[in-house]
Amino acid sequence: MIKILDKPLTEIEFTVFDIETTGLHPKEGDEILEISGIKMTGNKINSTAKLTSLVNPNKPIPFKVTLKNNIDSKMVKDAPPIEEVLPKFLKFIGDSVLVAQNIAFDLSFIRYKIEELELEKLENCNLDTYQMSKFLFPDKKYLNLDALASELNIQPDKGMKRHRSLADALIAAKIFSKFVKMLAKRKVITLRDATQLGLGNF
Repeated sequence: MIKILDKPLTEIEFTVFDIETTGLHPKEGDEILEISGIKMTGNKINSTAKLTSLVNPNKPIPFKVTLKNNIDSKMVKDAPPIEEVLPKFLKFIGDSVLVAQNIAFDLSFIRYKIEELELEKLENCNLDTYQMSKFLFPDKKYLNLDALASELNIQPDKGMKRHRSLADALIAAKIFSKFVKMLAKRKVITLRDATQLGLGNF
């Protein structure tokens, strides 16, 4: 752990990820509908190293959820359950540092399911692109994924819809790629520098 904290961000393996869910509260029965992750080394995106999967929540998907993320019950009918998907995702991320927009939300679902399924505890270091945006753009009020993409002139990949986990993970990866360079100009070089500023946790 100590060694990775003192590594430059440009040399660290990251997994930028995103989930789609049926709601906001895993402890109240909301479920993961889709999960995607993309590997990066420093600010370089490895577009061939990715994992994405729909997840069957074993319950009807509310219409208001489908309106937001374009995932309906028919789409997940033959998808694997979280019992199959989550272990594969954990194997994919390995020891990499996790990155997401508002990462506390995504991790709340993942950690709840890890505990429920009695899987090995997740102890990866993590960074939050939202916290980075507050540090890098202190005069902006709230920068969600769309606002950040607009601010940084980042376009979604062709044919990909926002509020699907792979599309959002790719946008977050592109944002993070630019943030690594911007942080370096602010003398935020290592993972320790970033976590000490509250941009993530270890």
